[in-house]
Amino acid sequence: MSAALVVGNTVLAKPAEQTSLVARFVVSMMHSRGVPQSALQLVVSEGLPVSETLVADERVSGVIFTGSTETARSIATVLNAREAYAPLIAETGGLNAMIVDSTALPEQVVDDVVASAFHSAGQRCSAMRILYVQNDVADEMIEKIKGKMAELVVADPISLATDIGPIIDVKAIAGLEKHIAHLGTSRWAKLLFKSPVAAKRGNFFAPMLYEVTSAAYLEREVFGPILHVVRSPSSGLEAVVEEINASGYGLTLGVHSRIESRCALIADLVRVGNVYINRNMVGAAVGVQPFGGRGRSGTGPKAGGPFYLLMLVRDIQSDIEATQEAIKCSMQEVPAELSARASEWRELFLSTRSEHVRHWLLSIFVKLPGLDSGSILTRYLEIISWLGTHTALRQLPSPTGEQNTYGWQPRGAVSLVIDVLAYEEVLLIATALVTGNGVIVANEKQPVPDVDSMLPLRSAESPVLRVDAISVKHGSRWIRDIGRQLLEIEQALVPIIQGSDHPEKFMVEKSICINTTAAGGNASLLAEPFG
Repeated sequence: MSAALVVGNTVLAKPAEQTSLVARFVVSMMHSRGVPQSALQLVVSEGLPVSETLVADERVSGVIFTGSTETARSIATVLNAREAYAPLIAETGGLNAMIVDSTALPEQVVDDVVASAFHSAGQRCSAMRILYVQNDVADEMIEKIKGKMAELVVADPISLATDIGPIIDVKAIAGLEKHIAHLGTSRWAKLLFKSPVAAKRGNFFAPMLYEVTSAAYLEREVFGPILHVVRSPSSGLEAVVEEINASGYGLTLGVHSRIESRCALIADLVRVGNVYINRNMVGAAVGVQPFGGRGRSGTGPKAGGPFYLLMLVRDIQSDIEATQEAIKCSMQEVPAELSARASEWRELFLSTRSEHVRHWLLSIFVKLPGLDSGSILTRYLEIISWLGTHTALRQLPSPTGEQNTYGWQPRGAVSLVIDVLAYEEVLLIATALVTGNGVIVANEKQPVPDVDSMLPLRSAESPVLRVDAISVKHGSRWIRDIGRQLLEIEQALVPIIQGSDHPEKFMVEKSICINTTAAGGNASLLAEPFG
């Protein structure tokens, strides 16, 4: 609500029916502090009909949604049926995992596991659902976690002694009971521990710990205090990350290890929005850990991140440039000793890759001499310059003992839907390529030279092609059809990118939060002056 209001929009706030009293309190407080009632209105109703009516109204110019992936897909379906394009900023749930190796500090792992999986009764989109523990230390870790779970007090939160409060409603409890009934009849799962419940009445659910042979059996998020443990071999790190990526969810990931290179490798490979190293994985702070996922976990941009407000304004170039300059000034460069990996990324995608793309552009100009090559090259160089300025790894404000960094990664495979290969279409392809993506050009009439051979996207090992974004030119007649088809064939919330004006839309944001006091201490703290 605040983000939409601060850039000049009016807001219709529609909470879930279970949270209408809290929403009314917040909106009333904002009105009492000077927000005009004409700018902020609360809409309270039960179920989806009112939401669908609001989303379908052509006067609504954008939708911000937090909730389940299924509901986000329903909203996207309604938006895609409209005449006018409207962006959807969706932040949905995830099969969030934590990876623990044999070098991790057991006591800290236990505290962070319990906080991540069970606090707030597991009712956070960022809450941990799967725990991968290296075989060598799995028995010890599991026993310590069970000991900690035995001490949890599940009761009315009005008491200061309570650790875990109630589940939001009876329907949510029914969903959790259905899941444990399924686990109870499965050969691949066994119950390890169930916490005692002190409350005699109310919507309380005992935190539970299950061991499963593979997380691949878990197909969707279970929103509550149920944790699934998977034993992983010491040599199977890449396989674990691939299993996490294969789920299609990409919100949060936790890592516990005292091997810095291992933490860095996992953070690079995993397709999630927020990585937490040697700490719990809940409680992201605005401006410190910009929050949001990818794939089935959201569309971006990140809440509390530098590009969130840009999604809530129309494309007025002067405003965009001023905002981007303010973003640049407000973020610190990462210290030199921490920027080696970022430098490698920039060298790869802003020199080697840009050189390949430049050669491709020149070949296109030769084969299609009618193109305005001068204008295309000028705009292309502007994009390169923008990437060099804005996509460097940044250090965000952090409390003592914590390090927060923010950077970018390519989306993956971008499909471009075009009628003919003209000025804007060439720029779309060049922008997708230079931001590190693979490109699929959907155009039967006029094949685009050399793109497929330059960046092959299929292989014998992976014959199925995943689409991570769709790109079209401004005002494309294909937008509604594309959006409808995507929802039919893709589980993920695949964003549709219009035009090449915003190179950042071809990339995804990643925040990494490191507890620097965990891996044997932070020597830099010793250099801080006293007093």
